[in-house]
Amino acid sequence: RYISVTGVQTCALPIWTHYQVQAQLEGDDQEALRPDVIVNLPDGKHLVIDAKANLKSYNFAVTAEDKQVRRQYMEAHVSDILARVRELQRKHYDKLKSVKSPDFVLMYIPFEQAYMAALEVRPTLVEDAIRQKVAIVTNSTLLATLRTVSYVWTLDLQQRNAELIAKQGGKMLDKIINFAEDLEKVRKA
Repeated sequence: RYISVTGVQTCALPIWTHYQVQAQLEGDDQEALRPDVIVNLPDGKHLVIDAKANLKSYNFAVTAEDKQVRRQYMEAHVSDILARVRELQRKHYDKLKSVKSPDFVLMYIPFEQAYMAALEVRPTLVEDAIRQKVAIVTNSTLLATLRTVSYVWTLDLQQRNAELIAKQGGKMLDKIINFAEDLEKVRKA
């Protein structure tokens, strides 16, 4: 099996080398951590993705008939997102020895409209999350991120193949030179 973000085979590395689902990790204080997905990057680096967004308040908001009640639920929705951001920031995935993560976590919100509604209520939501070392992603931005990861793996594979070709070419050149030297010895003899 091969990694495929767009339905097209993008590289010849087995898919299980590219991500782990629900990996069991241990924090500095022996706390058990279980991120939803760890995406493996070249050079042993990782992206941590959390997909535990609470959308209950958003669901209540979109079904509420009263504008005031809808507004209260939307504010609660933003509070839920910010609470999750703070919770993720406290987990310090970037400081784990077993995970070489950038200094941020990707927080996945599966419903684009829920994210956009939260931005309407709190336009600084993205900046607030980034300050907590959490990048909020939705379907479109997560897909773009994963396509970038796929491209990085493709480049890494191409680089490794080029290095292998150069190494094998060097060995072949050495054998040709040795063969030519042996032929010269035979000619002289």
